[in-house]
Amino acid sequence: WVDSAIDRFRAPFDAVVAEAGRMAAYLVTESLPVAPRDPVVPGSRSAGYAQLVFMNRPHRFRPDQWLDYWFNHHTHRAIADHRCSFYGQNVVVRPLSHGAPRYDAIVEEIYPLAALRDPQSGYRPGADIAAYQASAVQMIDPARIDVIATSQYMFRRPYG
Repeated sequence: WVDSAIDRFRAPFDAVVAEAGRMAAYLVTESLPVAPRDPVVPGSRSAGYAQLVFMNRPHRFRPDQWLDYWFNHHTHRAIADHRCSFYGQNVVVRPLSHGAPRYDAIVEEIYPLAALRDPQSGYRPGADIAAYQASAVQMIDPARIDVIATSQYMFRRPYG
């Protein structure tokens, strides 16, 4: 999170992140179908494991068709079936850093820690896993997706 996409206002943040040696920054629109339920104290780690999904729209969809499918079909299926405590959908408007890989969307999800070893524990009891997977395959091109399991730390709350 940064307060501005304008280079000079973002410069202090970019300088700190650049020390890591590799950085990609994006301007996104954010939707939170599942907002964090449990507050995370700034400086601490959120419960569970965070998963970042970097994806591109399959060529068979026009951008508006893809967003419609994602937001108005797949999201409902994902929320009904997954046990995630956070689900953030970020549509990429444009890259902010030179050389950033091209992505159309970045998804943030937080699952129970047990789901890292047992994927079934990431689903709600009675979930229609086959229907979820069919929906995911419809909207995601497996050759154009990157998934990273990680941890999420809160350094300060967005918007204050």
